[in-house]
Amino acid sequence: AELDSALQAVNMLRAKHGCPEVELDMQASALAQDRARNMAKTGTLTHWAADGTKPYHAYFDGGVAAHVEESIWGKEEVGDIDSMDALIFEAHDSFAKADEEGAPEGAYWKNLTNKFHTHVGFGATLEEGHFRYVVVFVDRYMKIDASAPTEIHGDEEVVISGQMINDKFGPFGVAVYLDPPMGAMSDMELADLKGPYSDYTDDQLLLMWPWNIDYAGDGSFSITLNMSTLAKQPTAGALYVQIFVKEDPDSIPRDRVEGVEVPGEDTVCAAGWVLKLIGDADGAGIDEDSLDSAGKDDENFSLEEHAARRTALAMAAKPDGAPLSSIAPLVGVGMLQPPPGSEATLYMQVERQEQVTCQNLALSFDRIDFSGEGAAASAEDTKLVSDVVVVETAGDAAPVAPEGYELVPGDLLPEAPKSEGDDAAADPAAPHVYLAVKRVPLSG
Repeated sequence: AELDSALQAVNMLRAKHGCPEVELDMQASALAQDRARNMAKTGTLTHWAADGTKPYHAYFDGGVAAHVEESIWGKEEVGDIDSMDALIFEAHDSFAKADEEGAPEGAYWKNLTNKFHTHVGFGATLEEGHFRYVVVFVDRYMKIDASAPTEIHGDEEVVISGQMINDKFGPFGVAVYLDPPMGAMSDMELADLKGPYSDYTDDQLLLMWPWNIDYAGDGSFSITLNMSTLAKQPTAGALYVQIFVKEDPDSIPRDRVEGVEVPGEDTVCAAGWVLKLIGDADGAGIDEDSLDSAGKDDENFSLEEHAARRTALAMAAKPDGAPLSSIAPLVGVGMLQPPPGSEATLYMQVERQEQVTCQNLALSFDRIDFSGEGAAASAEDTKLVSDVVVVETAGDAAPVAPEGYELVPGDLLPEAPKSEGDDAAADPAAPHVYLAVKRVPLSG
């Protein structure tokens, strides 16, 4: 209910200032709620995380590749409340007052009244008298391809490609900033980091013009970042890549002309892609040596161990996707294709899956749809899978899910071989393994 009320309040303000309505972004809301809860628990009010990163890192790691702008507000010694609506309105009023007074927090009011925002997420929580409110605006104009890297060596060339989802806009320019690591920060240090944050750094490495971007008439585009051209290659931290778009793609010059400015007037930052520099001094990344804890030679790993290592390396480098709404086991032979529109994780190496006499296992899963047709209209009708447990049984005994869990149909084990004739009576009870999931409301 708080999400819907906050959305209504924001859109009423935007309408008064001639701005189009924004849509509720459930993915951004889930991340904003986590950030609000963490600030309330620690008694801090800051955009920075304990590891020294800014909001665009947190939302990108949470699966939001679109550009974000976060505003925050807090109030102390708040008693029990029936509704957060009044506090949310108070937060918006404080943003307007800061803008009138020329205070730094006036930037939050400008976020509210930016006509180019398309979506918004909210987080609001009360912990031991600390009320924290987070509103994050999201600019969804493009979709970056899944092939885009999230790691980079400081001297290599990478390609970021994608597709415009708003055909009234086209890619206009790119700015790449070096975001050096700040390192771990205490609650006391975070408490000193108040007020708005800069959506960039002082160290701009690259600036690209419209004619540097490969753009097709169908809305697809490709951006090549060549770090080897820099006089000094960065080695630590991350690269923050801002991709700008502009209305009327046919008017954007694709051949070099004079007088073009990037970002330029009426441009919109549509993506904030983060590339972690490999070899980062904080050592937080996963490398193959750290996975070789058993001390095995590479050739002594089984096919499954090789697959697990590669999967861990690949997944560690990618931002988290949207939460899961359902899972289902796939058991059989061959490649075990999931239903259309679903994703799947295979638990056998490809070489073994192609041996069609071998029983294989995969998990098919669906993610919550945060955009487009079928998107959840409110948090109340959206549930995510918060936990998965294994349920074992044997023989004819029916599987029973723990309290609060739902049994997922489908035995994970292949059918046990049976003896013939009178010997069948002596067969041990065949084991069975099932999954059970716990579902919780996204707003909880």
